[in-house]
Amino acid sequence: MKTYDVGDMVRLTASFTNEQGEPADPDTVVLRIRKGDGSVLDVDAESIAYDEPGEYHYDVEPDRAGKWTYSFDGTGTIDQSATGEFYVRETVPRVVIPTASRTVTHRYGDTWPPLRTVLRNTDGALADLEESGTEVALLLRPIGENTVHIFGGAPIEGEIGVVEYDWSGEETLLPWTYDMSWRVTYEDGTVQTFPASGTNRLIVRTALEEESS
Repeated sequence: MKTYDVGDMVRLTASFTNEQGEPADPDTVVLRIRKGDGSVLDVDAESIAYDEPGEYHYDVEPDRAGKWTYSFDGTGTIDQSATGEFYVRETVPRVVIPTASRTVTHRYGDTWPPLRTVLRNTDGALADLEESGTEVALLLRPIGENTVHIFGGAPIEGEIGVVEYDWSGEETLLPWTYDMSWRVTYEDGTVQTFPASGTNRLIVRTALEEESS
């Protein structure tokens, strides 16, 4: 079941087909939403967005925590219902504490040591990266440019809030200074970037033999 925070925008979708399994439109489509506290929101046909034959959607902003359910009901030539559910939790901020700038230096072509960072929330607690399916990426943007290089990182098992990137030696990073951040994608699809404020930098230096030539 997908999970959202109170106040998130959630898109509810519905698909209708005829007896041959082809997309088809009912004469009328209405929507009933049951909120997390049990109250009901009825949405009329005029408020439901029509995307293409057989496809409809409605955007809702949950205002209560709990399990939400919904049903798009088609009547007329197509008598079908399209149902779904999702869970809404109270908003819990996942934002990094503003900290002083951190600069890391890496020698071009080196594969050790790995790049390792500790991620923290606004209350100082370590970020919870232990959820199954959590993905971590290292984002590097050369200063003065718009191109972003993305590399697959990973949380460190047994070390809460710690992420790491192992250098392969095959990165296409030229000696330069880069804005550095980490992007965490949680199992429920929530995306969070660390740090939320402040600046982290990575300086890639030339190899020693290049400096001496």
